[in-house]
Amino acid sequence: MQEFRAWRAVPESDRAPAAAWWWGTAVELLDESDRMSPEHCDAFGLPKGCSYAHAAGRLMDLIAGQKSLASAAGFPRKPAEADRKPERSGSSAVPSGRDMS
Repeated sequence: MQEFRAWRAVPESDRAPAAAWWWGTAVELLDESDRMSPEHCDAFGLPKGCSYAHAAGRLMDLIAGQKSLASAAGFPRKPAEADRKPERSGSSAVPSGRDMS
């Protein structure tokens, strides 16, 4: 929870992508109907009385639409320009010969 709060506290323009390592936690909580405390609801930007499953959905929404992964270095902020690795020319996220549709 502290890591998520720290991430949300960073201005969006300086914030790293949501941490992919949150995915496992989100999946584990998808069926959890227990209500979260008001403080936890607030941390996730959810109305009071929401369940852990609602928070899990929020985490999954944050991660699913991303086009890049967060780096553990300097998280929750984006890495500094000097720390970023240059992209290789001609590389692709999808290996050739594999249909990902």
